[in-house]
Amino acid sequence: MSVQIVRVEGALPEGFPALRAQAEAEGVRNMSALAAQWVETENPFRDPGALFAAFAEGELVGLGGVTPQPGLDRPAMRMRRLYVAPSARRLGVGRMLAAAMMQQGLQAADLLVSNAQATAAAPPFWEAMGFAQAPEGMGFSHWMGDGIAKLS
Repeated sequence: MSVQIVRVEGALPEGFPALRAQAEAEGVRNMSALAAQWVETENPFRDPGALFAAFAEGELVGLGGVTPQPGLDRPAMRMRRLYVAPSARRLGVGRMLAAAMMQQGLQAADLLVSNAQATAAAPPFWEAMGFAQAPEGMGFSHWMGDGIAKLS
């Protein structure tokens, strides 16, 4: 299967309603949250943030974004709204999306964070991507980067 990762500009990609429905059917609400955030005047996915879409054979099979993380005493970027359709899991789509998100995030800050609590699969996924569990009370569950030492 050939997968293409593209940065989303303008409207959410064709196929988003079907992807959102798949997420909802699994009890995952992050695509609905994304839809609400995308239309806000202060869309957090604008530069330095970004939203990335994964297409397999022309079909939308995943989305994930990165946004600035407020509330810390140093710049940080948050990995958010990562979702891969069940039919595209275990094929590297999530890793490709996460890599694009991380690359974008590291261009803006030396600290990346994630709140990996949406599903049981989220913590091991982010840990495999190089994130470590963050101390409780930080407002996120996982982090990585040079900025960790400056927050500790």
